[in-house]
Amino acid sequence: MAEEFREQATRLTEQVREQAGRFPFFQPFAELNAAWWSGAKQLATWYIDTSEKVARGVLDFQERTTSWAENTPWAPLFESQRILARRWIEGSTEMTRRFWQLEEEAQKKVMEEAKQR
Repeated sequence: MAEEFREQATRLTEQVREQAGRFPFFQPFAELNAAWWSGAKQLATWYIDTSEKVARGVLDFQERTTSWAENTPWAPLFESQRILARRWIEGSTEMTRRFWQLEEEAQKKVMEEAKQR
């Protein structure tokens, strides 16, 4: 469904660009659309990155607060909960980045994080 929406949006954007090329009257609207889309992508990137950092911070906090259960029967439960939550965070952020076509930004972020470690 998301793929169909993205393809439809891409087709509509191409149609607007094509029309703008034919009629000079539409040129300012096409430029406005490009500027708006660029701003929306930047906002989406910021929101996704911030949400991911907050979610990972919550998981780190949970790990610290449940450290008391390290040698108890509760430890596997807490660990599996953290693993599932991390996978969910990774999957949802990856899906959202694909929807917004932000793969390039995500790859740059991963490379920067790898350099920091």
